[in-house]
Amino acid sequence: MSMYSIEHVDRPVDRSTDRPIEEDSDRSMRSSTDGDAHIMTLVWVACMLALRPAASIALQPVRRAAVAKTMTTAAGASPQIWLMKNEPEEYSLDHLQRDVVGVWDGIRNYQARNFMRSMKIGDKAYFYYSSCAQPGIYGVMRVAGPSFPDPKALDRTSDYYDARAAAAGKNPWDAISLRMDCRFATPLLLPRIRELPLGECRLTARGNRLSIFPLTEEQAAVIDEELAALNAAPGSITYGDSSGTAPSPPAPQQPQVSDAKAAVHEETPEKKPRRKRPADAAAVVEAPVEEAKKRRLASTDAAPKKASKKPAAPSAASKQKGAAAAAMVTTKASAAKSDGAAASRGRRR
Repeated sequence: MSMYSIEHVDRPVDRSTDRPIEEDSDRSMRSSTDGDAHIMTLVWVACMLALRPAASIALQPVRRAAVAKTMTTAAGASPQIWLMKNEPEEYSLDHLQRDVVGVWDGIRNYQARNFMRSMKIGDKAYFYYSSCAQPGIYGVMRVAGPSFPDPKALDRTSDYYDARAAAAGKNPWDAISLRMDCRFATPLLLPRIRELPLGECRLTARGNRLSIFPLTEEQAAVIDEELAALNAAPGSITYGDSSGTAPSPPAPQQPQVSDAKAAVHEETPEKKPRRKRPADAAAVVEAPVEEAKKRRLASTDAAPKKASKKPAAPSAASKQKGAAAAAMVTTKASAAKSDGAAASRGRRR
């Protein structure tokens, strides 16, 4: 018997493994316990996954209430109050007073566009000058008409041209008509606005880049009270023309062709219709030709004829020179012939 079995005499020993049987049973118990723990974990995960849709459905009324509250604040049934920012160099109250009814366009932010779409005729809007030396509220406007597609989005000559919208053939941007309600001699500047008890206001919040956003009635009441105190003197408030009506929305523009297509259209010459030839056109053309032929023949007959030159007869001296030269040539030829014959006879010998 091994030492291990001697030390544990009271325990039964497995002859094949030489280990106590109780130890193996403990291991089996531990493995079964671990398996039960894994099973419980899987059951818990399955229950959580099964209850997740129910929890989501239970939270839906809460989410809908939050969305409804946000939409009520932005577009309630009562007349809404807005704050709209713009640079005075681009469009100010002077331009709006001159135009009586102006168009607020160039908005390229979807949230600001949605606020614009929720505006109704008669809504109040504070005109806020931004990106200037003294930013602040300088006047009040009223919405004169519903929103309509922004014509500048598809106008290639405009600074607010949207190339993606033109390529897609759709205009996602809107504009709206406004008229001036009143303007203040003493504006409500931004440093003073930050001191007012406006609560959670987008105007004083950090990181706010929206040019259009709603205000609550409490915030508007605080702003109106401060503007009235700043412009208590007579003549400090100038009222606008309330008889102005909103202009009719322009017709939607089609996306303009690209520069390459425009160049092709410009380079292609326009075809002109061919003129019909009159019946007596042949006579009109042949008459000048006949006259030209007659003039050419007349000028040829009138010109004096040149006498033909004949070669002059040779003189006696020239004849004698020619005969002497011929005799000399004949003599030289006969001498050369005789020399050749003598040379041939010498070779034969």
